[in-house]
Amino acid sequence: MGQKEICSENKQINGKIFYKTANVSELQEKKGKKFILDKVPVAVFKVEGEFHAYSNVCAHQKGPICKAAVDSEFIVCPWHNFQYKVKDGKGPVGFNDFIPYYQTSVEDEFIWVSLMN
Repeated sequence: MGQKEICSENKQINGKIFYKTANVSELQEKKGKKFILDKVPVAVFKVEGEFHAYSNVCAHQKGPICKAAVDSEFIVCPWHNFQYKVKDGKGPVGFNDFIPYYQTSVEDEFIWVSLMN
């Protein structure tokens, strides 16, 4: 999990460019994996059987989101415990912090991530 994977294979899905990351079997529940997609550091997680992708850079002090813990509805940065919602990368109510959240798609047993919103 310490190594980053640089992924360049991509395709269009519904008019958006998606990058191929990992086979679904490679991700463990609530454990992040980091990738570089078009020079963008991305963390991909499997949470309750669904795949989520975020910027791999914490908004607080640039901690590695791929090493975050998953605590109920939040991912928690390992450096200073900043929290972001699993479903959208936004901070808890009352906080304006967020990390970019990226759309995912599963096709042919692979997780694809789009950097486009």
